[in-house]
Amino acid sequence: MRPEKLIGLLAVLLSGAFAQAPPDIAEILKKVSDTYKGVSQYELVLDQTEPPRRNNPPERTHVRVAFKAPNQYRMEGTGSGSAGDDPILEEMIIVDNGSTLWFYLPRSNQYGSLSADEAAADIEWSAHTPEATDRVAVEKYREAAQYSNGAKLLREEEIEFAGAKVSCYVISVPEKAPGPYTWWVDKHSYRVLREASANGTTEYTSVSLGEPLPDSLFQFVPPPGAQKLD
Repeated sequence: MRPEKLIGLLAVLLSGAFAQAPPDIAEILKKVSDTYKGVSQYELVLDQTEPPRRNNPPERTHVRVAFKAPNQYRMEGTGSGSAGDDPILEEMIIVDNGSTLWFYLPRSNQYGSLSADEAAADIEWSAHTPEATDRVAVEKYREAAQYSNGAKLLREEEIEFAGAKVSCYVISVPEKAPGPYTWWVDKHSYRVLREASANGTTEYTSVSLGEPLPDSLFQFVPPPGAQKLD
């Protein structure tokens, strides 16, 4: 065999020997679970887009949610087309300090409050207790390891996050309703940076896990001239 052919064959054999094995999907999802499970406080900033319904345009919302265990949170949200015919309700701030839930409507400069017990007992406001908010925000990521059966690694891809290119695993997660989901998982931090499902897409612009949050974030002081609602 000619020397150049021998060298070429050797290069092919070595490239196969040193090729990286495909990442294990169960291990990726376990690391996602571990990343979110040990966090007692977090702050997420995200943009959601829901598909159009009937003749209505897509609903778009911008949300900031901060949570501090066991029972404090703050959520600020603005949206288009998300509050029916009342544009006043398209912007809202909710603050819960563990004993009182406050809500504020910036467009009308109005606010109101409920005790924690009242909020938990009310059909509508029970969806906005700290426990319920925490479940919606991160529970599926804490439980990611449970979804490895049937999950698939679709590809590896770079996406824009916080002004930089971030390498991600793109994973199909067969979770039950409202899933299944497609997750873009940061290959280094194992944080979910993007999520897509039949219900729309979520783009995270900030994912802060475990960093201390000030107590002032979970206090509400009515702005000047604000009207209290009964």
